[in-house]
Amino acid sequence: MKKVLIFFIIIFRISVSQENIRIISLSHFSTRILIELEQEKKIAAQGWNNNIEFPEDIEEKLKDIPDISVGVPTKEKIYQYAPTHIIGWESAFTDKNIGSKEELKNNGIKIFSFESASTNGTIEILFDDLRKLGKLLLIENKIEEEIRKISENLKKFEYPNKGENILFISNVDKNPSLIGGNGLIQSISEKAGYRNVFGDINKNYFTADWENIIEKDIDNIIILAIDEKDFKNKYNKLLNKGYFNDKKAFSKNNIFYLNYIETAPSLHIAETAEKIALKKLYRVEKNK
Repeated sequence: MKKVLIFFIIIFRISVSQENIRIISLSHFSTRILIELEQEKKIAAQGWNNNIEFPEDIEEKLKDIPDISVGVPTKEKIYQYAPTHIIGWESAFTDKNIGSKEELKNNGIKIFSFESASTNGTIEILFDDLRKLGKLLLIENKIEEEIRKISENLKKFEYPNKGENILFISNVDKNPSLIGGNGLIQSISEKAGYRNVFGDINKNYFTADWENIIEKDIDNIIILAIDEKDFKNKYNKLLNKGYFNDKKAFSKNNIFYLNYIETAPSLHIAETAEKIALKKLYRVEKNK
């Protein structure tokens, strides 16, 4: 195995000098952002998308980009594509996964991860990430234009608190996974004018007992899912549990679907804030 890896590294070092920027994107959000920044020709390969459903225009362009893994790719697979840059999850850059930051840098690879995808992510940190990405890929002007458009759109939907509570839920099984008061989606929901019922929890994702959830006053529920089918499955599980039957969210049918990709770093955070604020998210119509 080591001999094979050494072979790929040698070939990689030779090929790097013959190529311009060659990116391996290792997250669904970095892949989406790069394509929307018209950088798809620089993407040598992409992976670690966790079966997330992309928008149709992104899916179309992904047809021409090799998909190297659903989860973490092997080191051998990485070096096969001779990357000059690897962009994606921070957790990718460990010895256990594709190699430490030091190892990758020693092999001539520039690395970049989005701090805004971490527990402490905010809209402001996303803007910092985008500027760093622009500098790395030599597209600073394009990035500044995108940030300007996002900022202008966010101002349109920076509503005052509507007095409505919202629950973000991911896993609806025995140990439900929820969104707390940290992270990018919390920052976005604040712009939309809602109050996260678990906003006092200093985490982005956390687990809680059902007893702690149902005691909350819940006006709206947003179910995070990889696609519409996944949403409907989680929605039906909630119905069958019966925990929320007396909540406003159920009586008013304010239970919505939000794709995981919209909770991650994106050029569309203003649109996400608008959809949450105006309840323009998909929901299951009653009696259907």
